[in-house]
Amino acid sequence: MSDWLRDNRDIAAVMALFALTASLYAVFTPLFEMSDELWHYPMVKTLADGNGLPVQDPENVGPWRQEGSQPPLYYYAGAALTFWIDTSDMDEVRRVNPHVDNGVITPDGNTNLIVHNFPQEQFPWGGTTLAVRLVRLLSVAMSTMTVYILSLIHI
Repeated sequence: MSDWLRDNRDIAAVMALFALTASLYAVFTPLFEMSDELWHYPMVKTLADGNGLPVQDPENVGPWRQEGSQPPLYYYAGAALTFWIDTSDMDEVRRVNPHVDNGVITPDGNTNLIVHNFPQEQFPWGGTTLAVRLVRLLSVAMSTMTVYILSLIHI
């Protein structure tokens, strides 16, 4: 066992449990059903496609909506991780559900943000599905490191 693991057994266990739980959530939650992912990922794709930061235009909000005006470091990290993936199928994968009752409980239970094509979303991943899953796993890695950093300052 390494010295670090021996000296930090508790935080290592917390980090491992956190990373496992977050990874399971990242892998098993259907695409674009996580909070604001429907808007965050198009921002990553825009940068990965080499288009640069979007100009904010209230008349044309783009597929990223308000996320296009947020600090771009996370989006650039996701773009650097996924620029090599052919995501030309994004419009096919990310079909917004026009009948969604987002945040509202209704008798029909129509809560899916997109119209899913589950065979396309299943493993082995490719195209937009692969890119979104990799960005999710990047989020898991970054948040796991946040847990570690917080342990250093004893919050």
